[in-house]
Amino acid sequence: MVVMLGLAAALVREMSDDPLLAPPTRNRRYGLAAAVRTARSYDDEDPPPVRHYLRRRPR
Repeated sequence: MVVMLGLAAALVREMSDDPLLAPPTRNRRYGLAAAVRTARSYDDEDPPPVRHYLRRRPR
C-alpha cells in the first residue's frame, strides 16, 4: 500500500509539472476600480435584439 501511495504521489507530481494540464493563470484585480472596469465592459456589449413576439400588435 505504501508503494501505491508513493506511485500515486509521483504521478500527481509529474502531472502538476505538465503545462497542458495546469489550470490557466488569471490576472485578478480587486477593488472598486476593477468593479467599475468590469461593469463598463458589460455596457460595451450589444444589447440583445428585440424579439418579434415581444412587439405589441395593433388591434
